[in-house]
Amino acid sequence: MENVSVKESAEKGPLISVKNLVKCFGSNKVLDNISTDIYPGEKVVVIGPSGGGKSTFLRCLNRLETPTSGSIIFENEDMADPKVNINRHRQKMGMVFQQFNLFSNMTVLRNITLAPDKIFTKHREDGVTKKEILSRNRENALSLLRRVGLEEKADAYPSTLSGGQKQRIAIVRALAMNPKVMLFDEPTSALDPEMVGEVLDVIKKLADDGMTMVCVTHEMGFAREVASRVVFMCDGVICEEGTPDRIFTAPESPRLKQFLKSVL
Repeated sequence: MENVSVKESAEKGPLISVKNLVKCFGSNKVLDNISTDIYPGEKVVVIGPSGGGKSTFLRCLNRLETPTSGSIIFENEDMADPKVNINRHRQKMGMVFQQFNLFSNMTVLRNITLAPDKIFTKHREDGVTKKEILSRNRENALSLLRRVGLEEKADAYPSTLSGGQKQRIAIVRALAMNPKVMLFDEPTSALDPEMVGEVLDVIKKLADDGMTMVCVTHEMGFAREVASRVVFMCDGVICEEGTPDRIFTAPESPRLKQFLKSVL
């Protein structure tokens, strides 16, 4: 995968453009007029206190939460528009959750190939047989498992795996759809401390390979190392954003200074 510099990605224009995004749950305004652009190849890491709107923002990007108002432009269409073909766009947005959400009654390999088998056979090119698609998906899944060091677990069931292994499988499952962007919602928060590193290493490798990603995390060391841009969210707004070096060494807003003092 080609690595993309921030300058190059800016010249191509944003992959996702968020404008005046508002999300309310009843009378509770969780996101208050959020605007930001995410460029190809960017690694955007979202930090901030619990309850600040981070996960809701991420879930709005692929409309797991329906925005109250505003727009989310992806591939020239507004993801916030109820009429948009949301499933078609979600295929290009890989999502990794806090909980692994693997199907317990399916093997690791079947967990990974289920969605590609359904989607790619339905929309296959002329002259390509269903058998060829299924074989291709299987080989791709095994290749991805090798990439995360879990090829030997292809025929295992999720109940036999550690938390770190389950989360690595969840990442592979998202990658099997060949997404344009990966969304990570606190991917290590459900893991025992000794398993956090193995999952972060996989995400770091994806970042090194040039994958566009938006990651909500409480892992400040990861944010420093991987992010091309750190976004600090608090009380439903983007309070401050910038390079990791500036955010962590020269924060400007009092709220960010207070947050970093409490977590570092």
